[in-house]
Amino acid sequence: MTENKMLLYSIMGLDIDHADEICADICAQVERGVSTCPLFCMTLVPEGDPVVDKVGPMCEKYMIFRDKLHAMGIPNGVLVQASIGHGWVLSKLSPYTKYKNLTDGKEVFVCCPYDDNFCSYIENVTKTIAACKPDTIMIDDDFRLIYREGKGCACDLHMNRFRELSGTDMTREELVECMALDTEESCRLADIFVETQCVRALTVWNLRCRCLFAPAETIWNLRLRLHRFWQEREILLWCVLITAIICAAADGSFPKYIKGLPNRYAN
Repeated sequence: MTENKMLLYSIMGLDIDHADEICADICAQVERGVSTCPLFCMTLVPEGDPVVDKVGPMCEKYMIFRDKLHAMGIPNGVLVQASIGHGWVLSKLSPYTKYKNLTDGKEVFVCCPYDDNFCSYIENVTKTIAACKPDTIMIDDDFRLIYREGKGCACDLHMNRFRELSGTDMTREELVECMALDTEESCRLADIFVETQCVRALTVWNLRCRCLFAPAETIWNLRLRLHRFWQEREILLWCVLITAIICAAADGSFPKYIKGLPNRYAN
C-alpha cells in the first residue's frame, strides 16, 4: 500500500446489500493512497413521536463493515453527520424543543440543546456508537447556534435562562431591538445571550465526551469539525471544550493531536 502520512477520509454509506463491493472499493482507495480511513455516515437527527431508534440499526450495519475492514487491516470509523439537525425538513417532528430564531421567532427543524430529553437522546446515541469501538469518530458541526440564519436560539428555555442571567424580563422582540443599539447595556445583554448559546452546547459536548472516553480500554481518535467559530469568546469556549475532552479521558488515552484553529480539526 502507498505510504501516506496524511489522514485522508472517505465518507461511505451503510449500504449493507453491497458490503463486499464497498469494502473492495475502500481497499482499492487505501492501496492507491486516496484514503487512509473510511468513515460511515450516520444522520441521527431525532424524528417521530415517540422518537425512532436510528442509531441501533445503523450501528448493526456499521459493525459488519467494521469487521470486514479490520480483517483487511483497514482502520475505519463513524461520521456523526448531524445530531441536532442542519435545518432540513423532517418526515415527522420529534417532541423535543425546537430551535427558535432570535431574529423572527420562527421555529426550524433543529433541536434545542437546552432540552434535557434531547440530551438524554444524545447520550444514548453516543453510548451506542462508542460500544461499537470505531477507530475514529468524526462529529459534524451542526451544534453551532449563533451562526445559523436565526442568529441564535430564542426558545422559551433559552429566553428564560437569558432573563435569569440578565435580571430582566425582556421579550425576544425587545432583545432584538436592544442588541441593535450601540450602548454599554446592549453589549452586556448581547454577551449574556451569547453565553446562553455557547454554554449549553458545551454541556452537551461534555456529555458526549464522558460517553466516549469513560471505558478504560477506549483509545478514540475523536475529530471535531470546527467551522465558523472565529469570534474570540467562542474560540475560548472551544478551547474549554478541548480541555474537557482531555479531562474526560480518565484512563489517560488522550486524543493524538490538538489543533484549535477554525476550519481545522481537533484530534
